[in-house]
Formats: sequence, structure tokens, C-alpha cells
Amino acid sequence: MLDDFEKAKKQSIHRPTQTDKGKVAEAAMREWLTQFLPKKYAVTSGYIISQGIQFGNKLLHYDVIVYDALNAPILWVEKNADNSEQGKVRAIPAENVCCVLEVKSTFNKRSCQEAKSKLWELAPLLEKIDDPNEPYKQFLPPNFCMGTVFFEILGKDKTNIQILNELIPEKFTEDLRGYFGGIILQAEGRDREFTGKISFLISETTIPPIFGDLTRTAIAGNFKTQEDKYFSAMIIWNTGAFATFAHDLIAIMEGKYRNGFVSSFHGLPLPVRTP
Repeated sequence: MLDDFEKAKKQSIHRPTQTDKGKVAEAAMREWLTQFLPKKYAVTSGYIISQGIQFGNKLLHYDVIVYDALNAPILWVEKNADNSEQGKVRAIPAENVCCVLEVKSTFNKRSCQEAKSKLWELAPLLEKIDDPNEPYKQFLPPNFCMGTVFFEILGKDKTNIQILNELIPEKFTEDLRGYFGGIILQAEGRDREFTGKISFLISETTIPPIFGDLTRTAIAGNFKTQEDKYFSAMIIWNTGAFATFAHDLIAIMEGKYRNGFVSSFHGLPLPVRTP
């Protein structure tokens, strides 16, 4: 993924706009997910369609949608500039959507604001959970999850800890359902083996901030919720962060995620045993 992204960056330097690298990032993420996820899941760009009358006719388009490949009808298909199978634009019923990822090329204040704003367009579909016996389901399923993927953070932004605040929701009730944080795939000037995992912390008391380095470890926020709890965002970089992100994604969609537990040891660096 990163090799394709770096190639697109070099090509876009001499072009009037640099939107190509964003499209390459989205396509690379769709391709990786298709190869990694169990085959009961499929990946597409496209529309999320609810059959609830109250949602009107607004089409919600997302560039990375993971859906139930075994049970989801494809309502329609459109052509896309991305010629890959995953790049086709498909319309998926809301009740069959398992995950939405908002992919951005660079982690900065503007991209975080845009990513959160785009994900929060799904808020009406997260307000309730359909009864299992409801024949006309309208909402996203109970194990739905959503998050952000950033391909890089530049050195000029690494000390701006307040960027993390942009990913924290303004509301702290129902619309938090499924929002797990995200990942930054690489940091300028750091070894590619290190990936930054973004997660959220909720505490009964204030959480001590770490005003360090966004390419190392940082905590920002301490926003007080309506339930008198404190909400912060955290980023930690290590060599196992990408594997953790990948297996947590499956665990959440399958309803098996356990907070504070490793979802899988596959891909994690294990301690060296000495004789």
C-alpha cells in the first residue's frame, strides 16, 4: 500500500492538483482489505441505502465499505475510474454494511475534520438497532464499526497534539456506536515498521495529557461528556499496531472484540525466548 502511495506522491508533484494520491490510497486500502478479510466480507466504494422513509432519498457515498458478501443484495452498480473489481461503485443496503473507513492521504487538522464530518453523516443510521425479527430493517447492524485511515503524517505536524482533538466526536451518546479510532500507516522520517494506532479513552476522572510527539505517543482531549466522564484521544506507535488494527477490525465486525485484550497474536512481534 505504501509503495503505491509513494509512487503516486512522486507523480503528483508536477501536476496541477494532487488528488491522485488520495484515490490511490483508497484503492490500495480496498485491495488490501479484499485480500485480508474472510471471504464472507466484500469491499467496495459506493452508496449506503436505508429503506427507512424518514431518511429520504439522500445517497450516502463512501470510498471504503465492507459489507456482508453472503447476504447483501447489490442494489445497483456504477462504473468508476478505478478499474479494479473493488473500485466499482455499488449500492449496499444499510443493514448489510459491516464497516466504513474514511481514508485520507495525510494526517492533519483539515483531514481529521473532514474524516469525522463524513463519518458523522451516518449518525441517523446509528440512532437505533433494528429488532432481529424486523422485516424492513433501516439501521446499520449492531456490530457495525467505522474509523479513519491516514497514509502518512508529515514532520511539520508531529508536535501539533491538538490535531487529535479533531477526531473526538462532539456528542458522546448513541452516535459513538462503532467509532473505534483509526490508524496512521507511516510517519515522515520514521521506519515503516512503526504504525500509529489511534484509539479513545473514557475515564471517570481527568486523563493526564501527554503533549509529546504525534509520531511517538500522545494523548489529548479530556472533553467532559454528558455522563460526567472524560473523553480523550490517544495515539501510540509500535511495530504491532497495524496487525492489531487489522485483527481488531474483524473482531468488532464479528462481535468478538474485547476491550483490553489482543484480538489475535498473528502479526505481532513475540518476545524472543532464550534457552
